[in-house]
Amino acid sequence: MKTATLTLYRIDDAQFAVRLLDEKQHAYFTSQPIQRTELQPLLAITQKNYRTQAPDLKQQGLDLFNWFNTQTQGHLAKLRQPPQALALRIDVELGINDLGLRHLPWELLNDGHAFWCADEIHLFTPLRIASAHQHEWQPAQRQLQLLFMASSPINLTPSLDFEAEEASILSATEKKPLVLQVEESGSLHGLEERLTEMEQAPDVIHISGHAEFPANSEPVFLLENDEGQLQKTNAHDLAKVLVATDRFPRLVFLSGCETGKSDLSREMLSFAENLVQAQVPVVLGWALPVGDFAASQTAAILYNRLATGLGIAESIAAARQYLLAKNSPYWHLLRCFTDHSELRPLVAKGKIRFIPPMVTEQAFLDAGNMIAVCKRTEFVGRRRLLQRSLRHLRAWYGNEAYAEGLLLYGMGGLGKSSTAARLLDRLTTTHFKVVHYGRLDETSLLTSLGRALKPEVYRLLNDQDKTLYERLHSLFTIENNLYCNKPLLIVLDDFEQNIPKSEREQGKIDGVHAYEVQSLQILHTVLEAIHYTKSDVRVIITCRHDIPIAAPYQLHKESLNSLRDADLNKKVQRLVGLQTASLEHKTQALQLADGNPRLLEQLNQVFLDKTIPVDELFKQLHSTAQSFREKILLQALLDAQVPSVRQVIALTALYRLPVPLAVVQTLNEDVQTLAYLVQGVKIGLVELNHEQGQAHYFVSNLLEHVLASELIKSERAFLPTKAAQILNEFWGESGSEAQRLEVVRLAIAGKLSTVAVEVGHRLAFTMRDQYRWHEAALLCQQILSLDEDFRILTTLAQVQQYLGSGAAAKLAIERAIVIATSVENLTDALRRERTLSFGAYADILQARGQLDEALRIRQQEELPVYQQLGEVREIAITKGQIADILQARGQLDEALYIYQNEVLTVFLDLREIGTTAVIYGRIAQIAEHKGELENALEIRQGRCLPVYQQLDDIYNLLFEQVYIALLLWRINAQQYQAQIQTLLATALTHAEHLQIPETEQIQALIQQLKLNPSS
Repeated sequence: MKTATLTLYRIDDAQFAVRLLDEKQHAYFTSQPIQRTELQPLLAITQKNYRTQAPDLKQQGLDLFNWFNTQTQGHLAKLRQPPQALALRIDVELGINDLGLRHLPWELLNDGHAFWCADEIHLFTPLRIASAHQHEWQPAQRQLQLLFMASSPINLTPSLDFEAEEASILSATEKKPLVLQVEESGSLHGLEERLTEMEQAPDVIHISGHAEFPANSEPVFLLENDEGQLQKTNAHDLAKVLVATDRFPRLVFLSGCETGKSDLSREMLSFAENLVQAQVPVVLGWALPVGDFAASQTAAILYNRLATGLGIAESIAAARQYLLAKNSPYWHLLRCFTDHSELRPLVAKGKIRFIPPMVTEQAFLDAGNMIAVCKRTEFVGRRRLLQRSLRHLRAWYGNEAYAEGLLLYGMGGLGKSSTAARLLDRLTTTHFKVVHYGRLDETSLLTSLGRALKPEVYRLLNDQDKTLYERLHSLFTIENNLYCNKPLLIVLDDFEQNIPKSEREQGKIDGVHAYEVQSLQILHTVLEAIHYTKSDVRVIITCRHDIPIAAPYQLHKESLNSLRDADLNKKVQRLVGLQTASLEHKTQALQLADGNPRLLEQLNQVFLDKTIPVDELFKQLHSTAQSFREKILLQALLDAQVPSVRQVIALTALYRLPVPLAVVQTLNEDVQTLAYLVQGVKIGLVELNHEQGQAHYFVSNLLEHVLASELIKSERAFLPTKAAQILNEFWGESGSEAQRLEVVRLAIAGKLSTVAVEVGHRLAFTMRDQYRWHEAALLCQQILSLDEDFRILTTLAQVQQYLGSGAAAKLAIERAIVIATSVENLTDALRRERTLSFGAYADILQARGQLDEALRIRQQEELPVYQQLGEVREIAITKGQIADILQARGQLDEALYIYQNEVLTVFLDLREIGTTAVIYGRIAQIAEHKGELENALEIRQGRCLPVYQQLDDIYNLLFEQVYIALLLWRINAQQYQAQIQTLLATALTHAEHLQIPETEQIQALIQQLKLNPSS
């Protein structure tokens, strides 16, 4: 790929010039002096018009090309003559106020024929020089070394599907010479530890997660601290880690929104630029918010090319080509910042001899496990558990986190072996893996060790003159180890097989006495050898039940939990059968599995079996679930417990979320409750969850059938009421959405209408504002089955109206008004709520064309109340709604006056940019009705669309895209056809995602305009 440099340098305070340099950095063209004032039209491209889906991207690229081609007297165009691949280095040698030139959208360069970046044969990549440093390197004669770290802090939404990004990279580089190491912590501290362990810096560090560039501070990446909580990290913090470890990679990819964006009005450089100035040669970032899928695929293609020995510029161009081929709107957002280094390939081209490590899943099968563990590319969830486990497995002797091994235990099907496999993957570069399955005795252990290690080890393992401890001591010793150049990581999989089969089948799991003596003696010897060699050898044990270990040896114990929330969603999204099932069947399957990964996979297979008639699916799903329950011996385990333990398990099962100990204690009223729960955890019937900072307990819905007879009929009648009351005290006000939904569920079951309404009303209101209308409608209907409340009816009416059920909405709001007007002794809060109901009534009447009655309600029922309560915001909203009615009646000037003088000014003062954008949209409508199409288009493109993009407000964004498309059609359909097609196709995608009624209208519009919906 040819390289050229376009330099902008200062002549004096008023003038600058453009210089072109060849590959050897020899200047061959210098422009005439250019006045700084001539820069303003150029800078306006980035500052005002540049957006992901701006309708004039092609024109922006053409304007940029023409300006520089003119200033260089045609030499810019000659860089591609004859047609050839080109890396164009942009070097701005001016003051910081002029660095906007660096941030011009060079990716959009368009010579009038096409975007340069879109040429599939003659690739093009702009490279922005951000530092005067220069580094030298030669392509390495080895595999590409990539360190991947994703950050997904607790309670930060939306949850990052970092597993999909890792899987994309693994899939794209499956047969390429690449070593992918994963740092699981998502923290600077964890990154520093991993880099310190490495003999040399990795070629690439890839950091994936959410990033932001707040209006009042510097750009930050949203990393985690040691507890998984949010820790905002700037470029200086990351650079300090690289300096402290002396591990500078050649390339850092900051895969987060706006990591390549600067704010020069505040003299703030981008995160990526700051990192280049800290002496990282190449940093990639995104100029604007980017979709997760596009970011993942970009990384996958990039590393595929880098691993084969392509140069950095060529690899970036290839990744961009992939986005273009997929019609991704994000194709032009990827930014590459560099210093003055020559961007040679990171690894050498040609066939590099490397022996791929054994696939971890195969190691488990070879050891005898008949159930395949989850593939690395399909594994999801368990992030906090993996983080804690790795912290203990990596801890040195004497460290407070030190333990000789790790025990993963819990109910069958939760993924204990799959989790162990992932831990093996995470430690592949530092440990040698050995997998042993099932019963443990001296012979089987030595066989597993011998199968995994060098043939020379058999001489040691078969030395009958030494005890087992002495042989393991020699094998585990750190210094001068002849048998293994890395410490061992030994997995003892399915350890419950060391309980006699007859005892297991009867559920007789009685601590240390349950296991065969020989197996515990062998395990004790392994732990003893690890302890006294003080080596980094570690053991991972998977078992359905707890394993008692005597001091001084330690096992860090992790109870695996059912998948839920974001982890469950990720799992379900990867199961094709569940994704294609009807909502009714999918809901049934999710209830049956209750987050058990293996059962989910088995139920998924039911849906994939197309020979099963639809009317037989429910029966087959239940049959599969029952077979699963029998196989994991739930009934036998429960029957073997004393009544007090069974009672506590049954009480805990009333809750469908993990709950704190205090909740169960209050419900059970027994001082031994904790002991009973601990016993339930040990045998695998109760899940112990530490995700929320304290112990929470959970019993899977899989036990529902076996627990049916544990609570007597009289208890079952009043316990939901008591359970709801207790849980409301804990979560009713401050719980998460899932926790408050559980309060509502129990309140409905226990017929506690006050709790159901008070907690459910706030939840439904929030769902409505988040465009989750189906969920809000279902919640409202569930609460109304218990009691009628005008607030619940109002929210139901609103979401039914949004979903296109106008008649049902009218019935609901009319009933709400009847109830609301009958309420006496109103507090100010209830008076306000009642006024909101009247407002919703007016909305529905207006939608049905009953404008006069809607106007009366606005003016007589709403506005006076808000004026009396002194609510400035609500007064402005109501006046805006009055203007909406006037506009609908054709009173355009009166409506425009209200929008501009009584509504817009209020929201500008309140700095509510979203509402302000809505008002500007109304003003644009009036301009359009008056025939002022260009004015309307300018308002929508400049005042509305960028705000909805900034706020990620998909609902309003899709409507704005439709409005702009229709304006462009009216202005010049032929000239703007490509932009119209892109806008409507994107709007359709958003509408389908939200599942709103307008989806069909957009489809009809695309057909009417004879456009391609897939563009």
